[in-house]
Amino acid sequence: PICFPVTIQWLISRKTCFYTSLPFNKDATNYKKTIDRIDNSKGYIPGNVVVCLNVVNNIKSALEATNNQLTVHHLKKMCNSIIKIKR
Repeated sequence: PICFPVTIQWLISRKTCFYTSLPFNKDATNYKKTIDRIDNSKGYIPGNVVVCLNVVNNIKSALEATNNQLTVHHLKKMCNSIIKIKR
């Protein structure tokens, strides 16, 4: 459960992914907004919640499911590498 008020205004105000800086697109599933916990061992608390692309959240979840130690730094680096390849 989310332990602090996440308002619609807070969600709407976020225009780009925390990890990739790519803009959101509500018409493309992978580019929709999702709420992510930076550290999944902690709850949905202030300072541990960001808005990111759906695809990034799915990648992060998949990697964590394999018990890989994934830090925000590593995720950002991986996402930036993917973006460079895509361009």
